[in-house]
Amino acid sequence: MQKTAGKKTIFRIRNLYVELMAAVAVAGIAMAALCLLLFWGTNRFIASAWAKQNILQPKNVSTVADFQEYVTQNGLASTDAAQMDLWVRKHSYVVIGVQMNGSYTYDSSIYGYTNDISVSFVRSDPSEFTIYHINFTDGTAKVYYYGYFEDQMQTWMYRIAVMFSILAMMILLLLMIRKKIRYIHELNDDIHILEGGNLEFEVPIRGKDELASLAESLNAMRRALSQQMENERSAMQANSKLVTALSHDLRTPLTTQMGYLEILKEHHYENSEE
Repeated sequence: MQKTAGKKTIFRIRNLYVELMAAVAVAGIAMAALCLLLFWGTNRFIASAWAKQNILQPKNVSTVADFQEYVTQNGLASTDAAQMDLWVRKHSYVVIGVQMNGSYTYDSSIYGYTNDISVSFVRSDPSEFTIYHINFTDGTAKVYYYGYFEDQMQTWMYRIAVMFSILAMMILLLLMIRKKIRYIHELNDDIHILEGGNLEFEVPIRGKDELASLAESLNAMRRALSQQMENERSAMQANSKLVTALSHDLRTPLTTQMGYLEILKEHHYENSEE
């Protein structure tokens, strides 16, 4: 679109909305790429031997110790399913199965969901579980234990990755539009300068968008207003010269008439004919 104002012509080939949408798109792509990179790093970290040895294994050991303490403090027997359900609900990333004398007395993958033994996660593949021995009031039972702490850690790290990616996107977007924001503030300051009466001030034009068009319009308005004021000054000077000339042309005959009137008033004549 072509826009003409004053002496300059701006060919506006950009649009602030398009620029903003492009900035948002670039920031969004960068956020998605960063998020995927962090997800990949999270999975690699969780799968690393260091994480398993220094984070996951100590967590599993402390959880089993907590279960033993819970059993001891509450005097539970291997058949107290309802009490063990309370503990499992507080440890949602844990699945346990209790086996006493070769028979399952408790299975957290069944209780609270179904009584159908065919859907038991513990009994479907017990090799996936770690076996611990827990002391109950009715004897020592074999406890099949599995902790989903990898999933718990992954969930939290994914959340952190998403929040960090969103923050990075906002910072990147702010950096991309900061130049336009600074130009808007600069235009605001320039308008105040023009309001103060300094019509010789030239508003800088940057870019080829609506802001540049606004700056050009301000300059055109400044030039038009300056020209108008100059025309008014010229008109006032012309009027002043005209009044001066008329005063001079009128002063000479009026002076003569004033002299005659003064003679008549003072009777400086000999007779009425004179």
